[in-house]
Amino acid sequence: MKHLLVLCSKKKKFGLTTAIIDIEATNIKTLKNICRGTTSSGGYSELIEIAKEEGIESVASALMTGLPYESLNTFIDTLEFVSTIKNLDAINLYPLMFKPSDAVFHQRRNDPSIFSTPKEKDLMMILAKEILGRAGFSESPSHFYTKKSHIPKQQNSKAQSKTLLGLGPASFGFIDMESRGIQYMNYPDLDRYALSVKSAKTGQWRNSLVDSRSYKVRRFIFLLNSFDSVPNEIVEELKNGKEGKYFSDALSSLINLNLINSNNQGIKLTEKGQLRNSEIIYFLCDREFLSWNFNDSEYELLKKYEFFPSISKDNEVLFDKTLEQQPNLY
Repeated sequence: MKHLLVLCSKKKKFGLTTAIIDIEATNIKTLKNICRGTTSSGGYSELIEIAKEEGIESVASALMTGLPYESLNTFIDTLEFVSTIKNLDAINLYPLMFKPSDAVFHQRRNDPSIFSTPKEKDLMMILAKEILGRAGFSESPSHFYTKKSHIPKQQNSKAQSKTLLGLGPASFGFIDMESRGIQYMNYPDLDRYALSVKSAKTGQWRNSLVDSRSYKVRRFIFLLNSFDSVPNEIVEELKNGKEGKYFSDALSSLINLNLINSNNQGIKLTEKGQLRNSEIIYFLCDREFLSWNFNDSEYELLKKYEFFPSISKDNEVLFDKTLEQQPNLY
């Protein structure tokens, strides 16, 4: 606890406004299964109090739906516990997601009975909206709950977001260039990342140019997730541009399923669509990012992290060249 006091004090001097203190679940069996067996509700509450006492502006946390051994009753217990914490300002509610390289993937395949069913996961999301809503939390953007007296600028400006800097091993980033951009990932292993930084380089491992169309799709998805309407002019540009027929057909299917609706203002998620936003994003994302380059020299590492699997190692210098051409990015 003393270490946290010092850390909060130092970070505040560097402009830290939000402390992220996660709990993910309160069910002991669930926590032990995901290697969080030392987590305690009391310790979690105390950490939040320390952060507030040190003058941190807000404290956010995260919960997950669909974890092993989590039932509707234990999930309700967790919701009721976090909803009563006075100094907790925001809660990210994540559905459990995993890759074939994750241990939880093999758990799910070998013993699906210890995991929530799809129906139970949906009920967890609905219960979260109800219980957190009664405690003064509202949802926006998708899966992000904040108290009405505290609206974090960073989360609610994602639809207009520009450059996002990823710092540290395996961090993601985005460099905005008005009508296109560059997505990148830092070295996933600490040794290579540290060596790169010590050599006065960026630590960047892989990157990909985001063309004009993909840039607009990104903006479209951010607007949907913020529960805002996507302006009709953006929708029409995507319908008429590259892969326009695929995008138009996708929107028609989503409208027919009552997941989105279209009106004079544009495209917006329905209440049903807000529950299915992850599937909608997958449905709308660019197909080329779903292909694998099996001949890549680091294929196994790419598969583990599932970052731009089709991107060649030859693009390694792209990031540095772009920074040279855009000296005022920061």
